[in-house]
Amino acid sequence: RERSGSCLLKNFEIRSAKSMAAWVQRQAWSHVFASHPHAAALFVPGNEAALAAALESRPRLRQAMSHLGPPPPDLVHEVLAGKPTKQHPKKRVFSMVYKREDATLTPAQLRQFFEDGYIHVQGAVPAAVIDAALRIVNAAIGRGALADHTTPGADPKLVSLPGPDAAAPSIVDLFHGSKLPTLTQQLVGLGKVAPPAFGQIALRFPAPPVEESQTRRPWTPRGRAWHVDGFQRGAHSPFTLLVGVCLSDCDDPTGLAGNFAVHPGAHWGLQEAVKQAAASGSGTLSDHGWSDAKPDLGPPRPVLMRRGDVVLAHQKLPHLGMPNYSPAIRYQVYFRVAHRDLDAHRDQWLDDLLLPFEGLRAALGV
Repeated sequence: RERSGSCLLKNFEIRSAKSMAAWVQRQAWSHVFASHPHAAALFVPGNEAALAAALESRPRLRQAMSHLGPPPPDLVHEVLAGKPTKQHPKKRVFSMVYKREDATLTPAQLRQFFEDGYIHVQGAVPAAVIDAALRIVNAAIGRGALADHTTPGADPKLVSLPGPDAAAPSIVDLFHGSKLPTLTQQLVGLGKVAPPAFGQIALRFPAPPVEESQTRRPWTPRGRAWHVDGFQRGAHSPFTLLVGVCLSDCDDPTGLAGNFAVHPGAHWGLQEAVKQAAASGSGTLSDHGWSDAKPDLGPPRPVLMRRGDVVLAHQKLPHLGMPNYSPAIRYQVYFRVAHRDLDAHRDQWLDDLLLPFEGLRAALGV
């Protein structure tokens, strides 16, 4: 089952941006922007966290601004308050920086997300960041981390690496060291994304080959093999946006290399079924695999990705993993990204599928 990692956050410490905005207005920032134009580019009105991140990550810029005095104690920042591990011995600060140069979603892509519920963005994660993550994953495989997370049998297997590996800095950097902080804010809204602190390392292993003497064809999913995340145990809508980062090429035209696959636009037609499932506490929609209890949505559409590509999908979009008939392991990492006010609008979201996508609604005027 494609589940989120077991290293859960205890809490995020999120403080108001108002005092940061007042501090910026109160101090003499114009000459700093003149001498450091990259700081001006990072500053987006309404998203003062960008300047906070610039101060944290750029010592020379911090020195240039030091005469302004210390920032207020409630400067916008997010603090990870999870348990320390060997790979993660200290609390770590995540700042959701919005970089204008990374705001690469086109009007056509925004419209596609509105209509189909997903978009595929090429080359969003640098190669060096991908390599660092693969090093973590392959080291975990080498030390036997999969021993308790594989199931013998002939069917294609999905394995999610557990524990500290999911929160290792090199895994989390797939999100924070890429275009994803900006891309997700383009959809969810400036300053509205709660920064993820762990990912789901999802490995899909090759299926055993079909012998030439056998007449049966390799199994391919039909229209009832999909699922919608988050309806187990009476819960619903646990996050806003599913973000998949491709670590290995899955661009075979057959789509049978363990690809992430979707039923484009089906979240609109399933809205009533989703509301009923939430009201009844049924987990049927989240059951992986084929089920008569689910509507037949027709053949799924595999997303053909290369390493460094990402897919961003609406939380309520039906999706699935295709079988892997390639000779290689499919490496993918998923982040489940939440709107900061998710808890406040969770139930209202059942009636308005675009409610938490403030950036998308503003861009399209819907």
